[in-house]
Amino acid sequence: MKIIEISRSFSAKKQLAQYEPIEIFSSYKAEVDEKDDIEKVSHELYKRAMDDVGRDLSDALYDKWLAGKTKGYKAVQKDKELGF
Repeated sequence: MKIIEISRSFSAKKQLAQYEPIEIFSSYKAEVDEKDDIEKVSHELYKRAMDDVGRDLSDALYDKWLAGKTKGYKAVQKDKELGF
C-alpha cells in the first residue's frame, strides 16, 4: 500500500459556564514519500494538533478571566485546581 498523505486532528470541548461551551479543533496534513517514517510523521502531526488545542483552550480561559466576569474567574481557578 502506498500512502501519499497523512492527516491528523484533535479537538476538545470545555463547558466554561452554563450555556457557554467552547470547542477547539486543530488539524494537520502532510505529504509523505516512501522513505519517510509514516508513524513518526503521524505522531508529530497529532502532537502538534494536541498542543494547539491545549494552548488555545488555555488562552480562551484566560480571556474569559480578563473580561472581568466573576463566573469566569471561578472557572479559571477551578480549572487550575483540576490541572487544566
